[in-house]
Amino acid sequence: MIVSVTGATGFIGRRLVQRLHADDHSVRVLTRLRSKAELIFPVKDFPGVIIAEEAEWKDCIQGSNAVVNLAGMPISTRWSAEVCCGGFLLLGYPLFC
Repeated sequence: MIVSVTGATGFIGRRLVQRLHADDHSVRVLTRLRSKAELIFPVKDFPGVIIAEEAEWKDCIQGSNAVVNLAGMPISTRWSAEVCCGGFLLLGYPLFC
């Protein structure tokens, strides 16, 4: 399969990319910072993994069999009602602050 992953440089995303790559899937890392993704997924250890910045996301997604969205706010960000609210769903239920 060809799988595009947002949030690939995060805690869960890193492990997902590692597993998908180990299982011989084609992986596309959709990132805001190519340099960070290249440090986490060096070509010598992850040959064939495509790292794409925002301008390339649409093309990567269109050629994918699956898209996994693990992107979110950094855990170091201080959460408030303004950050928390905004129509988010948690397990299919509206999230109210």
